Amino acid sequence: MADLSDGARPLVVILAAGAGRRLGQPKGAADLLGGSTLFHLQQSARFGAGPGFDGVVVTGAHAERLRRQLALGFREVHCPTWERGRTGSLAAAAASHPGRDLCVAPVDVPCVPPAVFRALFEAWKDGGAPKRGWLAPNASDGQRRRFGHPLILGRDIAGELPRADPDRPLREWRGAADPVWSVPVASPAVLDDLDRPGDLRALRELRLSGDR
Repeated sequence: MADLSDGARPLVVILAAGAGRRLGQPKGAADLLGGSTLFHLQQSARFGAGPGFDGVVVTGAHAERLRRQLALGFREVHCPTWERGRTGSLAAAAASHPGRDLCVAPVDVPCVPPAVFRALFEAWKDGGAPKRGWLAPNASDGQRRRFGHPLILGRDIAGELPRADPDRPLREWRGAADPVWSVPVASPAVLDDLDRPGDLRALRELRLSGDR
């Protein structure tokens, strides 16, 4: 197993800047049984990343409310362009930590277990932490394997984000990444998408059943 205690470790970036209008509340503050979505994702990332971990939570619409939920090892980065899309939020994190590889964890995917973060960090280290790399988990949705979140972006790609239009879709950088690869994981939680009240109810039921 790779030793992840050195400088190859990416910065964990939890994206939680959106208003959560379709959900009817801030996604990061939604109760996921035993704590908020943001609480669960922070704890999972911290335990999965291991010693030397550090991370940020990108806030926007509900900064004051989410700021009170920051866990040990996390700092706040506020995104003034939060209304314009996810790329702007990630750009704010990249600008605050230049030269870092980024592990991007949207709060929309809140049930990712520590083992997924651990697998991604180990694969990134074993792959040489490429400057323009793009690494994602892949999991089965019951019919086929699909790419999910969180994902890791190399530092050269991260460095381009602060100069880009916040509206530009992040997926456009994948075509310019090298290498692009994935690591298989057992957890289907990497494919979740918390967007509407029905999604939250489904995630709570899955947690009660032990499937998340």
